[in-house]
Amino acid sequence: MLACVAELLASVAELAADVAELAAAVAELPACVAELLASVAELAAEVAELAAAVAELPACVAELAAEVAELAAAVAEVLA
Repeated sequence: MLACVAELLASVAELAADVAELAAAVAELPACVAELLASVAELAAEVAELAAAVAELPACVAELAAEVAELAAAVAEVLA
């Protein structure tokens, strides 16, 4: 009988240790979630910055094309 009680107490102690370990892990969750949200916000800002840069590309290409056309006209005039 005493052996059964001792085994039960050992099991309860082991369960208590497991619950304490789980509670510690759960206590870390808010900080982990906050860190994840901060990373996502930072990534979103970088994606927005990249999108703005990509949006400028057509105008830059058009400007470059106009300058190349102007240069080609100047070269054609010199060669004529």
